[in-house]
Amino acid sequence: MFSSNRPTTPAEWKSAGRRIVPCKDKTPRIKDWSNPEKNIPEKEFRPDDNIGLILNQDTDWDIDNHNLKRFNEKYLKSCGAVYGRKSNPYSHYLFKESLEPFKYALPKELESYYKKFAHGACLGEIRHGTGYQTIVPGSVINNEKVEWHTFADINAYSGDLKQDIGKIALSGALSILYPPKGNHDNFCTAIAGVLSKHTEWTAGEIDEFVYTLAVFSNDENAKNKMSKGTNAKNSTGNKLGIPTISEIVGCTNSTIGKLFSWIGVKDSGSLFTDLK
Repeated sequence: MFSSNRPTTPAEWKSAGRRIVPCKDKTPRIKDWSNPEKNIPEKEFRPDDNIGLILNQDTDWDIDNHNLKRFNEKYLKSCGAVYGRKSNPYSHYLFKESLEPFKYALPKELESYYKKFAHGACLGEIRHGTGYQTIVPGSVINNEKVEWHTFADINAYSGDLKQDIGKIALSGALSILYPPKGNHDNFCTAIAGVLSKHTEWTAGEIDEFVYTLAVFSNDENAKNKMSKGTNAKNSTGNKLGIPTISEIVGCTNSTIGKLFSWIGVKDSGSLFTDLK
């Protein structure tokens, strides 16, 4: 357990058994800081240092694109340690988990969709391992305090964290790509077709995913998308799929395929063909 309700000092983080490193802005000041055998004493921290939590035992779900946050609230189960700063609140979620590091980024072909965002192509990142650290509360970045929004403890996740983050990232990406009026229905039908054919999601799960996407993408006819998964499961013919999405977005099939790979959809010959 932590020695205080919300750790914000080197002493509080170290008393919790966490490894930390003093940082200048976001960069560690200590050489060889990622060496798991290296102990960095509390006296190494200066008053103006930031606190870098070395992610050797925890995973940081780091959200860079605001479009993901609404889906984060929908799909991420409770988290006991959430923090951020004024310009990017609710952007870091800490779990006592060991996940492979992974960056969710839109492919280069979609640059026209992401060039306006502060972090460009990057939507979010799973950060974990002794070579990773994250600046935690008790620090200041660009004159903004890094502050807790929620803190009870850094707990294990009650579910499949990688799958749920993948669902959040895919939703955020598809929301960014959501087409103008006139293509909404085919776009959502094709998404349901991919999920129906290439995942083990139930009709209800697909219904919820597509409807939530439509609502959070400001589709004025979102209610008409409530049964897309059920319809796809009940369809006996060939379903619309990635080629339809690619045509609407204006990119190659492989680019859209990369986005669906975030939830475990693997490339296959049938993935990139749909007979109408």
